[in-house]
Formats: sequence, structure tokens, C-alpha cells
Amino acid sequence: MAKVIRIRCHFSIPFLISWISQVMTLELGDVLATGSPSGSCPMKSGDVVTVEVKNIGKICNYVK
Repeated sequence: MAKVIRIRCHFSIPFLISWISQVMTLELGDVLATGSPSGSCPMKSGDVVTVEVKNIGKICNYVK
């Protein structure tokens, strides 16, 4: 399972929250999906991308 590697992030989480808040209102429970740096984890058909939030649930997306 992939883990967040913050040192490779292009922008900090506080910066992203500030930037997004300038164009829309963030509500309690909103999720910001930040992605990965280019080339860090190439996907191919048949791969599964799973996002899970503790005590809420998870969603699985299948790559075609």
C-alpha cells in the first residue's frame, strides 16, 4: 500500500487548503485529493486505486 511521502509534494497541505479556499468554500468533511508526482507510480489497466477514510468507508476505482 502506498503511503504519503510529503517531501516529494509540490505544494504543502496548508498552502493547498488556503489556495482552494480562495475559490470555493470548504465544508467539514470535504476531501482534497492531491495525486502523486509525475512518474512516481504509473498505473496500468487492471490496477485498483483504493481510497479509505477511517470510520467512514472506502472507494475502489479500477484502471482501464
